Amino acid sequence: MLSKYKKHFTYFSLLICAMIYGMEEARISKNIFLVTNLYEEKILKTWIASDEATENIGAIKQLCLEDSFEKFNGPKPIVNNPYDKRNYGLIFPSLPAIQYAYLMHVKAVAEKNENPIFVHFGEADGQVAFKAQLACGHNGTIIINDLSAIEIENAKKLINERLNLLNKSINNIQFDTGSLFEFIKRRPDLIGKVASCYIQNVEHFMNPEEHQQFVTLVSHLLMPDGYIFATAHTIESELAHNGNPYYEQYQQYKNKNEKYPLFFTIKQKIAQDKKKGLLDLNQSHILEVSRPVNKALCNLEAFRLKDENKTSSENFYRMIEVKTLNCFTPTIYNHAFQGFEAINSFFMNDCGQGFQKYSQSKDIIFASFIGKKKSNN
Repeated sequence: MLSKYKKHFTYFSLLICAMIYGMEEARISKNIFLVTNLYEEKILKTWIASDEATENIGAIKQLCLEDSFEKFNGPKPIVNNPYDKRNYGLIFPSLPAIQYAYLMHVKAVAEKNENPIFVHFGEADGQVAFKAQLACGHNGTIIINDLSAIEIENAKKLINERLNLLNKSINNIQFDTGSLFEFIKRRPDLIGKVASCYIQNVEHFMNPEEHQQFVTLVSHLLMPDGYIFATAHTIESELAHNGNPYYEQYQQYKNKNEKYPLFFTIKQKIAQDKKKGLLDLNQSHILEVSRPVNKALCNLEAFRLKDENKTSSENFYRMIEVKTLNCFTPTIYNHAFQGFEAINSFFMNDCGQGFQKYSQSKDIIFASFIGKKKSNN
């Protein structure tokens, strides 16, 4: 399923983008679709803070390259807390479309405001926060939240190691461990003071009621005209066709104007690559699709088949997977974030390249949303 970057756009294209980024909305507009990586030097200089752009550009490029699709070596499972058996999802490589938009935003806000605050939910390994630190330079505070205490420690280690390699004494990153739904209880001082929130690969683990709670939480945190940058899983390209029960039920609930038409429990036989841990959807078979109640907890469980040892010579584990997830599309995002002006919403493929239409790529797995809090909200 995973594909490699196929297109690299010229510096001229990026120069045109920079010329039209005068307004904040233009800064995070359709031009993000031109960017397919974050580490090329000419791209780096567009999102790194001015005081950072002249220092260690080669070293910064190498560190950003480590997070790229080419170097990351597949998604990595998030280590859950010892007392919690829920599935915490995966850590993905850089997703250039949404992250470039966010980093350009961080840079712009830091240039115009004194010590702006940025909150990251579901940050996991800290790679986005590290880049956000470079984007805001010496002016700005980034707060990382994750449910996994182990991943928060991993994020601290990664960020400190990278900043030390760059000889940076400034570290404006704070860490918060625990449920994002209780974030305001831990940090009531941030209500109405956050410039923007970034969330990646967490929302599909929220049922409809929980997601509306999250929308309210973000609205309370953000200052007037603050921004949300969100990414979650969508229905994969391999499943989006007539005859697939998941896709057909999605269409039914979509036609009923259901706000979250991709909230389902799916039971399926799956094949997982023994080395990379990735699923081969072409070898998967859906057994059952059902619509849970809106309060049903999202989770994912997989069980090895009893006759799995008979296929030990193959490259795949054969399992039964049962998952309850609440996936997104740009349209779902637009409807879910009421009280926000939709600046942009789009799909992304496995490389993190953005597409306005689902049909523009055969490897779609993400949906993203960029929204601006309405001043009267």
